[in-house]
Amino acid sequence: MANLVIRQFDVFDNPSAVQRGKTPFVAVLQSHHLHGIATAVVAPLHAASIERLAGLCVEVEVNEIPVVLVASELAHLPAIRLRRKVGSPLRWDDDIRRALDRLFTGF
Repeated sequence: MANLVIRQFDVFDNPSAVQRGKTPFVAVLQSHHLHGIATAVVAPLHAASIERLAGLCVEVEVNEIPVVLVASELAHLPAIRLRRKVGSPLRWDDDIRRALDRLFTGF
């Protein structure tokens, strides 16, 4: 995995096997233009059945699986733990950016 390029909005299998039932994936939110950072800021992609917080959740699909990106549950992980890229919700980037704006600015 030494040469794995991680780009903003890439989706990976959740590295926590214990959490995969509820949260099968995580999405990288930090810019891929930042270099030399050993961690990645991620948002969980929960199973689509979760309760949604207005303005902070974005419904997306990963490999035709409906999931919900929850902007209010950001975390950081060692980038080395992100092993299997499974997709990208890039087509929802405007919605994701709006949810992040809502989280950080309140608007």
